Amino acid sequence: MSFLFQEISDQGKRDLIGSIEKVLSKEVDIHEEKLKKCIIQELNVDFSGMDVLNSPNYIKCKDVVEEINKEIFKIREIILKKINHPYTPITDFESCLIDKLEQYELFRTKLQQEIENYNNAVKKIGTLKRNLTNDNAAIAHYEVSSDIKLWKQALGEQKKADEALKESDEKIKNLNDELNILKSRKKNIKIAVSLINKSLRFVFFSKDRLEIKVEGDKYVLYAHGKVVKPNNVSAGERNIIALCYFFTELIMNQEAKDGYSKKLILVIDDPISSFDFENKVGIMSLLKAKVADIIKTNPESQILVSCPVDV
Repeated sequence: MSFLFQEISDQGKRDLIGSIEKVLSKEVDIHEEKLKKCIIQELNVDFSGMDVLNSPNYIKCKDVVEEINKEIFKIREIILKKINHPYTPITDFESCLIDKLEQYELFRTKLQQEIENYNNAVKKIGTLKRNLTNDNAAIAHYEVSSDIKLWKQALGEQKKADEALKESDEKIKNLNDELNILKSRKKNIKIAVSLINKSLRFVFFSKDRLEIKVEGDKYVLYAHGKVVKPNNVSAGERNIIALCYFFTELIMNQEAKDGYSKKLILVIDDPISSFDFENKVGIMSLLKAKVADIIKTNPESQILVSCPVDV
């Protein structure tokens, strides 16, 4: 082997150094890019909710992840140091990252199995809960079935009772209506008797010559304060009672204050000739008063009274 030695000028030295730096700089850049690609990020694992497992594998996984991230951090620091000092060799590098990753995978597999077992148990709990709910419903139904039967019977009895009550209320209403009608009739009867007696006093000019009273559900005829039968008074007296009743009947079923307000067409045939002079005077006075009342109350009413020429 032979070597050639020659003297190099300063400019030559500078040019040679520049050429070497260009070659080495390019190699450094390539090596730096490779080193950057070797940088890995820290491991980020979400363990939220796993504490319910109360599992030692859960704790071991968390601890191993912390140890792995420490190793990743240490490796990253060494790589950055190499990038900053590319010509300085790394002589004291040792890492247990692979071992830690293997440990993590072992614990993670066990933890994953526990998670699956837990989820399956939760599903079974849901199914068991539904089954228990159905069983409870069946038991409750069995326990209250007799009560439900009694309740339905009670509802049926209540419905019948309501219908019976409704029917009774209807009967009571009808009876009350009938009672009111009877009371009204009784009231009208009393009014009618009062009006008849007023007309009798007008004819006879006497309070007790003839008088009608209502006793219980009967009309009772009095003459001079004593009870008499209608066939025991004269035909003329009976006719006077009939005439007084006739004028009273005209205003029945209406307010007494309204009087003869309805339009009337009356024909009274010879109400006088069958009476003696004293009674004729009374009958004429009654007719005159009633006709005047009728015409005054309703001028459209028409009245025809026939009587002998000598009256």
